[in-house]
Amino acid sequence: EQRMTLIMISTMIGLSVFMTPILTFIPMPVLFGVFLYMGTSPLADMQFYDRLLLLFMPTKYQPDHIYLRKVTLRRVHLFTFIQLFCFIILWAVKEINAISIAFPLMLVVMIGVRKSLDFIFTKYELKVLDDLMPETHTKHKEEDEDEEAGGANVAAVSQIQMTDYSSPSGKNFQIQLPNGNIMNIPVDSSAAGGTAGGGAKAMNISEEVNRSGVWKTVNIGNVLPASTCIQENKPTCRNNRRREK
Repeated sequence: EQRMTLIMISTMIGLSVFMTPILTFIPMPVLFGVFLYMGTSPLADMQFYDRLLLLFMPTKYQPDHIYLRKVTLRRVHLFTFIQLFCFIILWAVKEINAISIAFPLMLVVMIGVRKSLDFIFTKYELKVLDDLMPETHTKHKEEDEDEEAGGANVAAVSQIQMTDYSSPSGKNFQIQLPNGNIMNIPVDSSAAGGTAGGGAKAMNISEEVNRSGVWKTVNIGNVLPASTCIQENKPTCRNNRRREK
């Protein structure tokens, strides 16, 4: 943006005064429709309007709003009722001619009402329900944080570690899976501890997995019946027969 843009906009608004004879040809319903559209189009981005719709919406049809994730539905409705009550008071003061002059004063009173909500809601609930930032910005930020936290958890859970306890065949190579289960792979004592003369002997994880019963359990659904292998002479069937042996 630059200064010239604002100057041109202000100039065109001023020149619209000379367009009065042309504007008289526009029907009044058209103008009312334009103003009605300008007044209702921002409702889709208003949290207050969305929370009013939640009052008449079953729980299973409610959209995924960020404040519904962090605040209970009962507290959300309570905050909505307080806002609706304040809105009705302001509208009544504006419509009654005898007290309409006090409308600016009522706006100042609403500041005190907002401050008094600290005694009803917690700071966390007020930050979620009455945040200065738009909901889309907050939702995207939270989703990014959840993805980072989820990736860190998966990396921490899926780490591989060597255990020190002994088994009948020697030590076990323990792998903690993301679902919480622990897979123990038997390892030869000489391979785990090495020889007395030299350092530790290298261990191939793929070979140890093939020796254990986990590999057969994982691939049991991929083995074709023997009758199918006889009819279809394919390399896959030959591999399956080797696995069965």
